[in-house]
Amino acid sequence: MDNIKIIANAVALAASFIMVGIGLIRDKRRLLITQCAQFGLMGLSNLMLGGVSGCISNFVSIARNLCCVRRDMSLALKIGFSAVQTVLTLLVSRGGALEILPVLATIIYTFCLNTQNPVLLKCVMAATQSMWVVYDFAMCNYVAFTFDVFTICSILVSIAVLKGLIKPRGSSAKTV
Repeated sequence: MDNIKIIANAVALAASFIMVGIGLIRDKRRLLITQCAQFGLMGLSNLMLGGVSGCISNFVSIARNLCCVRRDMSLALKIGFSAVQTVLTLLVSRGGALEILPVLATIIYTFCLNTQNPVLLKCVMAATQSMWVVYDFAMCNYVAFTFDVFTICSILVSIAVLKGLIKPRGSSAKTV
């Protein structure tokens, strides 16, 4: 592995620590703000590895999240962010089916951000993170790939907690 791949994977490691923790955040506003830091680092890592569409998707996601923290996303804003990301990716990427995955993941996530249902949002996060699993592996971003899998697992645990299937440690669960 050459030096740039090692550095990119180190940057991805920092982003990945943030990403895993996000799976356990219940508050939507805090989740979106924390994701901005993760997106910035992961976008840089993608760029270093030649993942243009991944970089674009991450930086468009920062703008989207900052907008979403302040207000609900209107249909026009969702279409606008999705269009900007798609056009930028088409203009600067090398093309290929792989470049579609970050675009598709981000568009799906963007259109589901307004949900008031935390379980639905977590399900969308798990599904779109699965697209990143494939992309990161193909881009040799092995740290991100590994933590993508860990994030999906933490999201699934969070869903189970939200649905009452798992009681968090320290909870005062009554036994019958």
